[in-house]
Amino acid sequence: MTQNRPKTDKQMSAFAMGGPVDQRTPKDDSPTILLVNCQPPRSTSVAERFSLLEGLLADQAKRQEIDIPPETTGAHRHRGGPTVGNLSRFVRSVPACDIVHCNIAEPEAWTMLALSHVLIARFFGKAVVADLGFSFDEEHFEHPPVVLRIILGLCTVAVVTSEHATTVLTRRGINAIQIQEALASTEFTDRKVNSVQPQILTVFPHANQIAAECVVKAFRMVKAKYPRTEMTILVDGRDRDACRELISERDRLGIAVVSAGNAGETASCYAEADMFVNSSVVGGLRPMLKGMASGLPVVSAAGYFRDELIVDHRNGLAYRENDPGELADRIIELIEAPDLINGLTDHARLTVAEHAWSKISRRWLACYRKLRRARHVASITRTSHQSHQPT
Repeated sequence: MTQNRPKTDKQMSAFAMGGPVDQRTPKDDSPTILLVNCQPPRSTSVAERFSLLEGLLADQAKRQEIDIPPETTGAHRHRGGPTVGNLSRFVRSVPACDIVHCNIAEPEAWTMLALSHVLIARFFGKAVVADLGFSFDEEHFEHPPVVLRIILGLCTVAVVTSEHATTVLTRRGINAIQIQEALASTEFTDRKVNSVQPQILTVFPHANQIAAECVVKAFRMVKAKYPRTEMTILVDGRDRDACRELISERDRLGIAVVSAGNAGETASCYAEADMFVNSSVVGGLRPMLKGMASGLPVVSAAGYFRDELIVDHRNGLAYRENDPGELADRIIELIEAPDLINGLTDHARLTVAEHAWSKISRRWLACYRKLRRARHVASITRTSHQSHQPT
């Protein structure tokens, strides 16, 4: 004789299998995406990246909802807990979508609010994309925070921008895929390099102040040999004071600190620069790509994702991270070898062409459609299984 299972057991079973099953039959395999920004972007790079995804879904004429939680109070943000209003809004939005795309591309987004989004989405039977972007550094690889570990364990797929990150997450038993960082077509421009009065462009790495100090020290060495050298440091608003502390009174004659939040000023900095320096193996990936797309020779710290992008003396120059002497040598090498610059920038443009949004957007759509089909097949399978169960 068979017995009916208690209702609570059925609910727990549904939750373990991904939650209530969406019984809708799609007319096509184009999914509806709910984009969730789990933390307002701290950096302009993440904001630009997320805006490309918004535009992609708008172009596809699919229903989309952008859920960006408002700023919370300092005390609440310190606790990292979700607000009732945010979760209520999210719960109302989830049933109408097929896939929940959680943007957790910055460590500040690894909070209980993000975890709550994933748990709710899984309960409703939705596929969850954990978009990690380029946020990983060595510490996060080897010792991920507890909240991030749980989020990745619950998500359907984690999307990262490097092969190295994909390998590490896969080794930890997480379904991870690589979708490279993308650039809009407007970011591909041609610039003329001026080796007589070199203008260096770099980005302040808020996650690695030692790397920022390395660039300032290297600049002093270069300026001692070429007094007309100047440098511009792009900073996010919160980093302006920390950046200025690194610059002495004498440095300020040759170093300008510019807010990266002003799109016009940022574009002007790339237009006027002669080379781009990426100081950290943690940050600066998207600005480095933008520099390559702008026709600037790139000098980058070697290691991790940078080794996947930069081939030394082919499409850029590499140096040992936190070695100001070697960085200064690479900058001087560019100043004194204009023929080298031409070869580097030509190959760099070929490399960065693979990051054009026209190509990367197709990979995002393929990822979404694969998830939608997988959920639909799972729905049919479960429905068939339940219909054959004895009562």
